[in-house]
Amino acid sequence: SQYSEGNRLENHILPLLGDYEIDEVDALVVQQWVADLQAGNGPMSPTCKRKRRKLAPKTVGNCHGLLFVIMSAAIWHRLIRLNPCAGTDLPARVRKEMRFLTDPEIARLIAALPAHWRPLVMLLVGTGLRWGEAIGLRRKNVDLLAKPPKLRVLEHLHELGGTGELVWTDPKSEMSR
Repeated sequence: SQYSEGNRLENHILPLLGDYEIDEVDALVVQQWVADLQAGNGPMSPTCKRKRRKLAPKTVGNCHGLLFVIMSAAIWHRLIRLNPCAGTDLPARVRKEMRFLTDPEIARLIAALPAHWRPLVMLLVGTGLRWGEAIGLRRKNVDLLAKPPKLRVLEHLHELGGTGELVWTDPKSEMSR
């Protein structure tokens, strides 16, 4: 999303690369930047109150992708000739095996919840919906009287980075629909 890109730029690109002129950012600088993101080295944005932390391989890849697009725009504007992000050695993304609750674990979870949370948790467990998809459901997209009951995920709801502002967006993937 646009907000995430702004966050990546403000927290992970500008604090570490902002002192460079665009034509000074070469492949070695980019590779060191990736290593710093992985290791949690370097400054954060002046507006950020926390220290830099190690980033997960997926997050490093997302930051690199944004820098790649920025450098591609610099090529298009003839500020640089080559994209210094091309050929960067990125950290391998390790896919963790998902763990699903067993039926007895689900029963214990539901029993331990306050009554008002039980329908939402049962929806999550029973459908596999993501949090934002579940809380973004609207009455018109749920038909409990259909045989079998149906629901359509046409949008999801999420908070803009701790601001408290809620926004509706398209589902994360086509498969989510």
